[in-house]
Amino acid sequence: MSLKKRFIGTWELEDFYMHTQNEACFYPFGKKAKGLIMYNLDDYMSVIITRDNQSPKILQNNSLSELSEEDQQFLKTDSFSYTGTFKLEEEQKEIIHNVQATPLQNVENHRIYPSL
Repeated sequence: MSLKKRFIGTWELEDFYMHTQNEACFYPFGKKAKGLIMYNLDDYMSVIITRDNQSPKILQNNSLSELSEEDQQFLKTDSFSYTGTFKLEEEQKEIIHNVQATPLQNVENHRIYPSL
């Protein structure tokens, strides 16, 4: 079975974290964020991730000065979603999401490289 065929379907989020400009790891929607990602045979995909029930005060305790302005804006949302096409690079063991629609600023028409 090809790698692409193994990806087709709906998957539950296991983990969602980002890195600050200083490479520190943080969890913008908490360590118990929930989400789904869907891959279709026609090379389209969609993602939605929602915050866990932690209070915004906990998020403010993160070192916000280490985050880009875009990431700081990202922390103010309760969910993150986008849709677009995907491409698997089997040799590099990489999946590329080409974002075509999202409510977030400065993300549309970007490529996102989630971990396999």
